[in-house]
Amino acid sequence: MHTKYLKSLLLLFAILILAGLMAGCASVRPCAVSEDQVEQARAKASTVGTQMQQADQKVADLEAQLQSKKATLDELQAKKADLEKQLAEKSGGAK
Repeated sequence: MHTKYLKSLLLLFAILILAGLMAGCASVRPCAVSEDQVEQARAKASTVGTQMQQADQKVADLEAQLQSKKATLDELQAKKADLEKQLAEKSGGAK
């Protein structure tokens, strides 16, 4: 008799636990945000995404310009050094 009571009690607890788990999986409550707000947020996100792409492209363009200007600067510095060397040779040879 004691075993039957224990089995019944365990079965009751199992049913209660199962019912509690199923209640947690009930349908989702409706969202309190209006459709207009959702659409505005989507539009803003789209705009921000486009702006980010444009900014990324501008950064890439500016980095390319910087590299080009650095290469030009290196060429001009090399040319300056060459001209200074030629000047020193002519000045030294004229003395």
